Amino acid sequence: MNPPGRGAATGPTSAQRQIACLWFGAVGIAAVAAWYLGASGTAGPGCVFRSAVGIPCPSCGGYRAALALAQADPVAAFLWNPLISVGLVTFSAVGFVAPLWLARGRATPDLRAGLPGWTLPVLLLLVLLNWLYLLRTGG
Repeated sequence: MNPPGRGAATGPTSAQRQIACLWFGAVGIAAVAAWYLGASGTAGPGCVFRSAVGIPCPSCGGYRAALALAQADPVAAFLWNPLISVGLVTFSAVGFVAPLWLARGRATPDLRAGLPGWTLPVLLLLVLLNWLYLLRTGG
């Protein structure tokens, strides 16, 4: 039974299923690639911002964090770059859960109406705090 004032619940659309499967595949490919690059000892790209200015950018250490996550070392990943690490784990978790969510007949959230007004300030604050951490630790 639907709550008062709400229309009938609809299941996932074909487009939502396709996006979930592509997301799942992208996460899997990225995880394998990161694992391979970490196992082969491939050095990551240098930071252009750090080379030009001399201080770490807000995403410095993100490549090394991804490699650490692929090597199942979340502590090292978090120490390299906390915000990137949390973002990668969240992105990966959603990528694995989305196909299961849709397979159970549940629709994805509709974000076309936009996010709450507090979202952007909170994200900017998190980026700033992450950058301060990187500046303090040397990135």
